[in-house]
Amino acid sequence: MLGIFHMVSHRNIRKNQGFTLIEVLITIAILAIIATMAVPTMQQMIASQNLNKSTQTLVATLRDARAKAVLERKTVTVKLNSVAIDSATQMNWTPYGKATLKSTKTEVSFLMTGGIKDATGDTDIKICESSVTGSRAKTIKISQIGSVQRIIEGTC
Repeated sequence: MLGIFHMVSHRNIRKNQGFTLIEVLITIAILAIIATMAVPTMQQMIASQNLNKSTQTLVATLRDARAKAVLERKTVTVKLNSVAIDSATQMNWTPYGKATLKSTKTEVSFLMTGGIKDATGDTDIKICESSVTGSRAKTIKISQIGSVQRIIEGTC
């Protein structure tokens, strides 16, 4: 009787020593399916973050340039899509990731009064981002007196 118990006990130990090849392959297949479903969502999130970051940094750069123009009593220009080094009279902005500038303006100049040079109305600057689910845009409106009025969401 002791011999039979020993045999059964020995079989159970051997059976529970690891995973079978089929169990490992099924686990890998399930993880691959889950990862495949998560990739488009991750890409959309990254595209959205690039658009938000590009818009926020442009708004900050425009506000900084306007404040600098008023405080230092000189014209300060913001060059759009420029990677040059900032100078005393020029600030530069470039979009992040795959965000692109969809605007006819290549620069915005703030006068020492805080207003925009040669502006006849509101100035619109549109930033676009294309992702898996479509294209989104944010439009920044700057009034003639130089204040950033609002950010409007839309499509490109």
